[in-house]
Amino acid sequence: MGINPLFVSGEEEKTIEAERKNALIPFQEDLYGRKEVLMKKKMQRCWKEENIRTVEGWISDGKNVKGDDVVMRLLRWEGDGLFDEIEKLPWN
Repeated sequence: MGINPLFVSGEEEKTIEAERKNALIPFQEDLYGRKEVLMKKKMQRCWKEENIRTVEGWISDGKNVKGDDVVMRLLRWEGDGLFDEIEKLPWN
């Protein structure tokens, strides 16, 4: 029990390399999961683009909260690097 389980000889290195290749690098290159590799993972986990439209519907139901428009821009963000309005998000 604990953070690092016991590994058979050589297994730990393979696991670390697989995590680096399949998790760390894709997230470093695509912070918001909008590009092919992470989008494919989302789809495998039943993500649908219509989820964004559902959230947009909640926001446009007349009960807008300050910052809703910038949240929608974040959900649709496809730029490189950090979201360029991050300081405007309501939780900042």
